[in-house]
Amino acid sequence: MRLKIRVVSGAGTARAVVLRPGETKTVGRSAEADLRIVGDDCVSRLHCAVEWTGSECRLRDLNSSNGTLIGGKRVETAVIAPGDEWVAGETHLRIDLDREAEAARPRLRESVDAEAGAVNRQDTARAHTNPPWKPMPGVAENRSAAVDERSALLQLVQRNARRPYRDALGDESAAVRSQALYAAVWARRPWVLDYCLEVAKAKSLADWEPLYLLAVLGGAEHLPVVLSLGHRADLGPRRISLLGAFGHPRVVPVVIEYAASDDSELAAAAGRAFVKITGMDVPSSAAPIGAKGEEDEEEPLLVPDSTVLHALWKQHERRFAQGVRWCRGVDLSGPVESDAANQLDLESRFELAIRTHYSGSQRSEHPAFVRPGRMEGRGGERSAQAVWQSLEGKRSKEPGG
Repeated sequence: MRLKIRVVSGAGTARAVVLRPGETKTVGRSAEADLRIVGDDCVSRLHCAVEWTGSECRLRDLNSSNGTLIGGKRVETAVIAPGDEWVAGETHLRIDLDREAEAARPRLRESVDAEAGAVNRQDTARAHTNPPWKPMPGVAENRSAAVDERSALLQLVQRNARRPYRDALGDESAAVRSQALYAAVWARRPWVLDYCLEVAKAKSLADWEPLYLLAVLGGAEHLPVVLSLGHRADLGPRRISLLGAFGHPRVVPVVIEYAASDDSELAAAAGRAFVKITGMDVPSSAAPIGAKGEEDEEEPLLVPDSTVLHALWKQHERRFAQGVRWCRGVDLSGPVESDAANQLDLESRFELAIRTHYSGSQRSEHPAFVRPGRMEGRGGERSAQAVWQSLEGKRSKEPGG
């Protein structure tokens, strides 16, 4: 994904420079600067630089005379995201997605018919009768929309994946679809995130696992999609867990807002997400979730004090702004030392393992990952490696072996 550094006001308005993954672009008055600011004497020769790794965008001041400011505060380095603005001298700049490059990509739903042909009427009728994806509990089923969206998703897989993946992701069993998706993550299939994104954009959300994997594997550029999932009421309280798994500091204000909800389940989920991201101790009060019998009484939900959460976040927000993914107060934006990883709970270590394995940025200590309670299906619990071997028809222990 490409970004653009734009001048939005001041000298050199309408100038822009494209920033590709792995590149660093400089801003300044000098002809050596990638984005040259002419007419602003308050800008240094080489004033600041923006580095884009593909998952993190970082702004750095280059020892400028007048400093680089974000929100009126001088910064030496800061993580920024599309839509953020900063000031160099008297010139206001912004980082944006390169909309022209994005528009040049064929849209999935616009290209399905041209590339793969319309879905056969007989198959469509059969799908209406027995749709391959079963909606999550509490989600109203719109059969026509669900079939169209499902067909588009399967076309995406058909164009990019081997046949075993196509068959498995079209299986009636949610457990089989889940195992196939984890196996594709293990095999580092490049279409996995696109698949998860399309599921997240669908009107009828049928499977949970693609949404969860989007939150776990996605980067800062997926923040708008994850935030929109956080507002999907049809997902219930567990939508808050997606924000916790994503761990971007910009989701925290949304989490705190949910912590003040009158819905005790939403508030409790928000408290758990806040702790998962920040690692801070949060005072909570018990709120019973319903009268059961004395011998069959459910444990009460722990509802946090939203005012305390707000105060804690105001106190520590600047520290968390230095990273784009946090878990238990540990910055996971870059490589993670084993001592830091050991501070995480079991679920968070699982998420770290699959994320680093899929990106190839770090070798997972346990690459044959199994998520307890998530990988059961036909034949019982199986590791992603075992499912991958059956789908790929290989015996090697590593993808590509």
